[in-house]
Amino acid sequence: MLPVGWDDVYVGHSYEDDVTSALERLVHAGSTCVDAGAHFGYFTLLLARLVGPKGRVVAFEVEHENAELVRRNIRLNGLDPWVTVERLAVSDSSGPVELFAARSGGSSEWTIDAEFAAREDAEPGTRRAAAIVRSVSLDEYFGRQETVDLIKMDIEGAEAKALPGMKRLLAEARPVIVLEFHREVGWPAIETLIACGYGFETLAGVRFESPKSVEEVPYHFVARPLPD
Repeated sequence: MLPVGWDDVYVGHSYEDDVTSALERLVHAGSTCVDAGAHFGYFTLLLARLVGPKGRVVAFEVEHENAELVRRNIRLNGLDPWVTVERLAVSDSSGPVELFAARSGGSSEWTIDAEFAAREDAEPGTRRAAAIVRSVSLDEYFGRQETVDLIKMDIEGAEAKALPGMKRLLAEARPVIVLEFHREVGWPAIETLIACGYGFETLAGVRFESPKSVEEVPYHFVARPLPD
């Protein structure tokens, strides 16, 4: 895949319009944002445009070809001063983890969650990791002195691992979360958000009650800290 230019992304193409609209509503100039699961960098570039040069964007993309494409997109658009691309998996701890190949053979479904990777395998338990990669928790990455305003997360079922690894951020920085949810394997992420005092709304900003089952969780949603 060739690098995507600024005009190609924002004029010539449309991608997940509802997520794009939600981010445009939620992100402000000068904010610090995380793009966890950056893929080829569409939302990284969008976040970079929204926060501007006084803000900061950190994009996490673990698959090496995707990560290089994000870096090329950032350079192509002159965003290097305020965008960092990390070839790391976001998880509950730091260290080596197994990376499983995309189900479809495409570039967008790499995951560190073995259960999610094998969900449609004809013979469960036979799938093997494609690579060993590095992971990091967001609590460790950002430390106690940094703040985060918004986290967009699309990490193919690994949200169940990533949210417990950012409990301090959830408790102290209180970022807004824009999450793509992956059914049963992702449910622990919902439990973490509820335990950390977060409420839920649709991408359009309509509040809904805290989910009590997987069936009540939209594919995409926004989680916000509830008032004290």
